[in-house]
Amino acid sequence: MIEIVNLSLSGQTEYTIPHDTAAIAFHAMGGNVQLRHLPAGSPWTLMTGQKESIDTRSLAGQKLYLTGADGTILEIRILKGLLA
Repeated sequence: MIEIVNLSLSGQTEYTIPHDTAAIAFHAMGGNVQLRHLPAGSPWTLMTGQKESIDTRSLAGQKLYLTGADGTILEIRILKGLLA
């Protein structure tokens, strides 16, 4: 099953990786998004329109810190269920 979440960003937002997931795909829309594992850690940046996916089997329950300007949307597609 795939669940889609759209986060409207305005500054820094915390996102907890759900349990029972196999992978998460990110799609930055309307602006660039910086992702971090720690609140002040080194970011990796998704440019607007760029997509990125990560294997989340070992990351369940951990937080990601997302930063984007007003109006930036981060679409998150979560692969859940049997494959997790």
